[in-house]
This record gives sequence, structure tokens and C-alpha cells, in this order.
Amino acid sequence: MSTSVASQATGSETSSDLVWYWTVLGPGRASGAVSTGSPWGIPFGPHRLIFEEPIPEYARSTLMEIGWLGELEEDWDSYGARPIEPRCALTAAQLILGLLGSDDPEPAVVPTTAGGIQFEWHRRGASLEIEVAALARVNVFFEDHALDDHQEFVLTGDPAPLVSLLERLGQ
Repeated sequence: MSTSVASQATGSETSSDLVWYWTVLGPGRASGAVSTGSPWGIPFGPHRLIFEEPIPEYARSTLMEIGWLGELEEDWDSYGARPIEPRCALTAAQLILGLLGSDDPEPAVVPTTAGGIQFEWHRRGASLEIEVAALARVNVFFEDHALDDHQEFVLTGDPAPLVSLLERLGQ
């Protein structure tokens, strides 16, 4: 899936009013019902994430959970955790829109103490964890106990390896 990112603020807006925009230029694995209104946006702390293309209904709750993470402030865990970085939220949303299909299970959305976002699926004795870390680095960990299959890698662009791992969780 190809995406573009820009920030927009008018002269009367402060940095806390910054609005993040991105356009989804391809359908990814999306299929099924889509939102009828465009643009569709979610709050992310002092920002607003705006989707200029229709969003699949099955991805909305995961995107809303990403938005809620924008409310976390410095030291949200009382051990010095950093707030979630807007660029990580952007990358996480793009990843979910390019990865999830209508029949895929929704992930647990978990903040990381370093300011990133992690998606987790634990099903049928297997686990898939995808961490969107600082600087939009995507770390992947997969483990299938039944098949003694353990994989750990950094995603470098093509989400095909993730699609195949996610499909293995649904089998």
C-alpha cells in the first residue's frame, strides 16, 4: 500500500493544533464494507489523524485504539514511559490498513514505554507481535509452539511476510 504524509497548520494554529493528514492510495487487503463519509478522522492527543479515503469498517476500532494512545502523557506508567509519538501512530495506522482483511482477527493494541505501538495476536498456540518503534521501525516476532517455528525480523517495506503470518493465526 502506498501512502503520503503531510502536516498542515494555518497561521492561527499553534503546534498543539497541528493536524496530520495521510491519504491511502491503495486498497491493500481491504474488502467488505467501508465508511461512507470522507474524510474520517480520529483524535490523537493534541493532533487529529485524518483519513481522506474511505476506511474499512473492520479497521475502525483498531484505528480508534491507536487514537486513544495519543492521550498518554509523559510517565504514563509511573516508570518514565514516553508518550506515543505521532509518527509511530501514523505508521501503525498505515500498517493496519495495509495488513488487515475483513476476516482477520483484530489485534490487541498496546503502548510501548519507548513511545511506540505494538499489535499483538495470540491464537491457537501461536503469537504474532508487531512493534512500531521510534523512527517508524517495525519489529516482528512470531512464535508457533506446535510447529516449533520462531521468527524475528525487521519489516523493510513489503508487508507480505506479515500477511502470511497473520493467515497462519487464522487457520
